[in-house]
Amino acid sequence: MKADLHITFMEDKKQMSNRIHGYLKNKGVTRAVVEYSGSGDSGCIDHTDVYIGEDPAETEGWDDFPIEGIGARAWNDETYKWEDTPLDPEKDWLSFDVVFQEFCYTLLPGGWEINDGSSGTITLDIVENKTTLDHTTYYTECDTSVLEW
Repeated sequence: MKADLHITFMEDKKQMSNRIHGYLKNKGVTRAVVEYSGSGDSGCIDHTDVYIGEDPAETEGWDDFPIEGIGARAWNDETYKWEDTPLDPEKDWLSFDVVFQEFCYTLLPGGWEINDGSSGTITLDIVENKTTLDHTTYYTECDTSVLEW
């Protein structure tokens, strides 16, 4: 897949979550953990860990994630607009790492990277077929007092 494309999901989050759970289960994965953080209008996924049992697993080379239900958008420099670009299952492919990170971004609450920001962990328990988002929002608090004499 071209590097200048951004993937989009045509399925809802639950359907896509089920596909990712099924994919990881077929690979023998028992748990996946994603940590993210952001503030000041920028943020990122800091790292992703995948486990088979208690042992870390390497996902490099997992380039066989099925692309059905996944689209792509490309920036058009002439129109200054994002345009949908179809993916061809015969010649396009996506690595699991790209799909998983992009999917995790869709799970984050709106504005998670704005102002004081936030951080958190997304955990996929493949054995229990459960996804958990543990999110912390940071904010500035003020305590004002007035003294008069």
